[in-house]
Amino acid sequence: MTLVLHHAWDAVCPIKVRMCLAEKGLAWQSVAYSIAAFEHLAPDYLALNPNGTVPTLVNGNTVIFESSVVNEYLDDIGPGPPLKPADAGERATMRMWVKFQDDVLHPATRPHTFSLILLHPESPMARLSDAEMERRLTRHPDPNRLAMFRQMGRTPAPPAVLDRAEAALGRALDRLESGLADGRPWLAGDAFSLADVAMTGVVDRLHYCGLGRLWEARSGTEAWVERLQARPAYAAAVPALSERMPGPLTA
Repeated sequence: MTLVLHHAWDAVCPIKVRMCLAEKGLAWQSVAYSIAAFEHLAPDYLALNPNGTVPTLVNGNTVIFESSVVNEYLDDIGPGPPLKPADAGERATMRMWVKFQDDVLHPATRPHTFSLILLHPESPMARLSDAEMERRLTRHPDPNRLAMFRQMGRTPAPPAVLDRAEAALGRALDRLESGLADGRPWLAGDAFSLADVAMTGVVDRLHYCGLGRLWEARSGTEAWVERLQARPAYAAAVPALSERMPGPLTA
């Protein structure tokens, strides 16, 4: 069967799934959507993924969404080295880091994502009228995400809000710094794992938003980021400049 990834090139969660695909050496077919144009809320896509999120992986009759679940599935079916530690304790550590990325780190990037990327003057979202924005948003099946887009998706956040978001990101990276303080090369231990894969999209987003200084101030995290970015799969996972939404690096 051919793996088909429904994704957005420049969204955080699809990046970590593309990283996993590359690490596992799996071929895949791309079906790309524009988040800024709300293409992921089209009826055909919502029939595939009723959560209205990206990515969604299709393998024959198997349809999987939620990027962290997708990555465990890819690790199970892929031919490459296992990305889940053999040791039960390290597997638990891996899953705690994956959940930390899902619940803490990724949400902390959203004020910068909206203000610097989705509301960039050249973004399709920024050019929508209020009425058209609302018309598209009402298709969203998740009331929490609907509220988030209504709150953040019209006007860039003021500097004070971005400062608070940056402080929250700093506290989150302090957790990574603490987790790496014993000298381990990777988050779950000596071996590269899905914990590190999970962070790929956030690392790329912070870099694209000009926030790399946050890990540069934390030596253990900075060294870990350098190891992550040096992996061939990282270059395969992050979008080419031509595939990025308008933002700081395309200005």
